[in-house]
Amino acid sequence: MFQVLEGSEGNVLGVEISGEYTKENVEELEKIFQGKVAEGHDRLNLLFKIDNLNIGKIHLNAFIEDSKYALKHMDQMRHLAIVGDSKLEKVLMGQNENIIKGNGSSRAIRFAYAYWIVVVVPAMIMIYGCMPVLLPIILSWTVSGFIYGLIAGYILVKLNP
Repeated sequence: MFQVLEGSEGNVLGVEISGEYTKENVEELEKIFQGKVAEGHDRLNLLFKIDNLNIGKIHLNAFIEDSKYALKHMDQMRHLAIVGDSKLEKVLMGQNENIIKGNGSSRAIRFAYAYWIVVVVPAMIMIYGCMPVLLPIILSWTVSGFIYGLIAGYILVKLNP
């Protein structure tokens, strides 16, 4: 579910997303976005507030549709800000030192897994859905993404024991 924020005027569109995020929400946001463009604003400044977004209630088809739309209309976006004050943002932005606990190797593996789930898998789904890339190539990129996450995890463990 979402709500357009007060102050969304001109080329500015602010949206608060909370609770569940469905394909219907994406379609409605697309209409609002296109309405702003139709008003004569070539490029929009976008703000998404996700304090109360339930990560477990983001529908996969909504995520994929949203990502495809964003990639297709990237030239109509000037600035994009995603803000919030929840544990999700702290995890994604690395602001919580104790989020990955354990010894060195287990922390590196847990970091790699979290990176893989949050970054690599969604990116590969978007690429596979938007570009003419063969599935074996996508799978190899997905595996290599985990390996890159593992390397980054070991570097972070060494930097922050």
